[in-house]
Amino acid sequence: MLSVSVIADECARADGYATAMMVLGLDKSLILLNKLKGIDAYFIYSDSLGKFQTVYTEGFDDIILEN
Repeated sequence: MLSVSVIADECARADGYATAMMVLGLDKSLILLNKLKGIDAYFIYSDSLGKFQTVYTEGFDDIILEN
């Protein structure tokens, strides 16, 4: 895991979840996100070949501009 950005109703809540998700890793974080309401996340990680990859939840659809 290289980076996690979290959107939540309170900054402290977003920060806490972002820190936890950095520790949990992608798979466990996605499981956690499926159980939470009002939390969205954007993950940047390196795959087994060392290439950057991204995964994000639905809440980021309206704010991400992809080329």
